[in-house]
Parts: sequence; structure tokens; C-alpha cells
Amino acid sequence: MILTMIRSLSLFKIILTSSTNLHDAIVQRVLRANIIFFDSNPIGRIVTRFSKDLITFDLLAPIISIITIQGFFRTATVVIVISIINYWMVPVVLVCAILMLYIMKKGTKVMIEAQRRDSESRSPIHGTFAMVVNGLVSLRVADKLQFFRQEFINGLELGTNATFCYVIANRWIGIRMDILCCIFNFAIAVFLIFLKG
Repeated sequence: MILTMIRSLSLFKIILTSSTNLHDAIVQRVLRANIIFFDSNPIGRIVTRFSKDLITFDLLAPIISIITIQGFFRTATVVIVISIINYWMVPVVLVCAILMLYIMKKGTKVMIEAQRRDSESRSPIHGTFAMVVNGLVSLRVADKLQFFRQEFINGLELGTNATFCYVIANRWIGIRMDILCCIFNFAIAVFLIFLKG
């Protein structure tokens, strides 16, 4: 229990330091950027970098890191023990490892692209929101709130579609990994039955 606490605290400390350094680096880059940077990048994209990306890094990275480390060591331990007990499982382990690498290679590109699209689709939402807040008085006088409301809803729909694509890509990898686990468990059961003596 003490080792688990030490591991968690040290991991959170590392990620907190990394997040602080990342934020400081982003601030320095944005403050020292040329004017062309602000012309080519809308305010929404810049706000997205400071809000969503850093919050994801702060909140999700520690939990996912702990789960990944535990899963990796648990998987390695199971594979090593089963391979030592029954050496007929070594070819099955190699085939499953090759299939896993193939799935990850094929699915990671799609996930990265879907996540990039998700981040890009949030930019117009933040930009429209910032524009409406800054010009709220003018929009009320000109009676243009409905126009910007519809634009905001269209941006939300586009963002939802991009998020859905990311979730689908994630599930594509997850289902295939589950099938590999089922194949591995099936091979263990078959070898247990045939080599019961």
C-alpha cells in the first residue's frame, strides 16, 4: 500500500511538473508570436490549446498512465508465467503480439487524425462564443442573435461528429484487442484440455 501511494504521488508530481512546463512554454510562444500567427489561427483554436488540451493532460494523463503501467506489467507477468508453464503457448503469444502490433499500427493513425479533427472542430465553437460575448450589445441592437445561435449550433454539431469519429476509432481498436484476448484465452483452454496429463 505504501509503494502504491509513493508510485501515485511521484507520477502525479511528474505530470504536474510536465503540465506546468507545457503551459509556460505555450504562453511564451504565444506572447512572442508574430502577428501573422494571430491572423492564421483564430482565437478559438488558441483558447482550445489552453483549455481542453491542458485539462486533458492534467486530468486524464495521471489516471491513464497508472492504468497503462499496471496493465502492461500484469500482461507481461501473465504471458511469462503461462509460457514457462506451457511452452506450447509461445507461438500463440507471438502470433497474438504480431496481430496486436498490426492493429495498433493501423488504428493509431486513424485515432490521431480523429483527435486532430476533434480539436480543430472545437475552435469555431470557442471563436463564435468569444465573438458573441464581445459584441453582445451590437448583436442585440441589430437583432442578429438568432444568426449566431444557429452558427453556434452548427459548430456544436460538427464538433459532436468529430468526437463521435474519435470514439468509433477507439472502439475499433478496443474490439479487436478484446478478440485477441479471447483467442489467447481459447488457446490456453485448448492446451489445458489436450495436455491435461
